[in-house]
Amino acid sequence: MNRGFKLQFSRLVIVLLLSALALTAWAQFKPTAVIGVLALEPKSEAMERWEPLSQYLEQRVPGYQFEIEVFNYDELAAAVAAAEVDFIFTNPLQYVQLIYSHQMSAPLATLVNRSGDHALAEFGGLVITRSDRSDINSLSDLRGKTVAAVSPKSFGGYLMQTYELSRIGLMAGNNYQVSFVGLPQENVIEAVISGKADAGFIRTGLLENLAKRQRIDPQQI
Repeated sequence: MNRGFKLQFSRLVIVLLLSALALTAWAQFKPTAVIGVLALEPKSEAMERWEPLSQYLEQRVPGYQFEIEVFNYDELAAAVAAAEVDFIFTNPLQYVQLIYSHQMSAPLATLVNRSGDHALAEFGGLVITRSDRSDINSLSDLRGKTVAAVSPKSFGGYLMQTYELSRIGLMAGNNYQVSFVGLPQENVIEAVISGKADAGFIRTGLLENLAKRQRIDPQQI
């Protein structure tokens, strides 16, 4: 075997090895789909709650990796605008807003929570006060009071309640004041219990969830 042939043969072997390595790497490569989740609880808890979904999807959809990222309202909207997420989980209001601003597709699924043996496909908004506030017994008693809420963009934690109050002539900023405390919604409960707010707007299911985890004393609300 002459020297020129050896050199060409060596080059061929190197090319074949590199090709084999590239094919192996390609075979191991899995495209990643990012799922953006609106976090109503602290982000660390939201990640813990939703991470099993990515594991489930990877088992059910071979050839893909799924990554969960959690956001607040503005962060999720920004991630959609920047095309940083492939799927999102959010509340109905933000979904409708994103349809018009970013031409999103039709919803793929609706979350159905469970409370005991009951399936819950709907949710609502609550107005809470401390249990010792005998001066607040109806919506009209919020006149002149300070109310805690997470965000003016929250569907179950602000907009539902302000709509009902507007129906009896009470307007936010005029007839009562709103203190926005930010996510998670647990911040609203803390503001009410501590006396920083006379009342609070939260989503249904939150009190029961926190009481079950012994994070609050439901007798205080």
